[in-house]
Order: sequence, then structure tokens, then C-alpha cells
Amino acid sequence: EEKRQITITYVDGAEPLRIQFAPESKQKIAYVIRERLQRSIVLQEAADLPSGAVARGMVRRSGDESLFTQVIIDGVSGPEDNDAVASLERSLRDITGITED
Repeated sequence: EEKRQITITYVDGAEPLRIQFAPESKQKIAYVIRERLQRSIVLQEAADLPSGAVARGMVRRSGDESLFTQVIIDGVSGPEDNDAVASLERSLRDITGITED
């Protein structure tokens, strides 16, 4: 709030988008953006991976209300993590009833 700036970081590695608000502008849009992002998250789970990294799995709601999974890994992941990441994603799909396409 002090910086009057919103930074949107994309999970696909694209360059972050920074929105700077003028000093006299209202920040209602910041609250609307946060609300929309929070609404998209249906379920969250985390898993410690064998490599020491942490996987954050989410089930999210898209614009058309369909559900999809997203797994973000914090830290450096290796091949030894593949089974644990797959297990996390299966768990998210099982809990929410999402079928694999």
C-alpha cells in the first residue's frame, strides 16, 4: 500500500506486470483484483518433496467456472520429486472430482 503498486507474477515465468497507482487515485481496484484471485482458489495442499523443495498444489476455478490443478514448486526440484508431485496432483483431483483429460 505504501508503494501504491500491484505486482502480478505469472506462474509460467513471464515477466511480472507492475501496475503503479497515481498518488491521488483510489486503490479499490487492488482489492477487486485480490478478491478475484482469492475466489479462483478452491483448494490448497502442500507437500515436502524428497529434494527438500516444497510443492504447493491448488485447484483453481477458471473464468468459465471449470476447475483445473496447478502445482508450484518452491526451491530446486529434481527427478526424485516426480512421484511426490504426481501424488499431490492426484490427491487434488481425487478430492475435487477432476478427471484427467
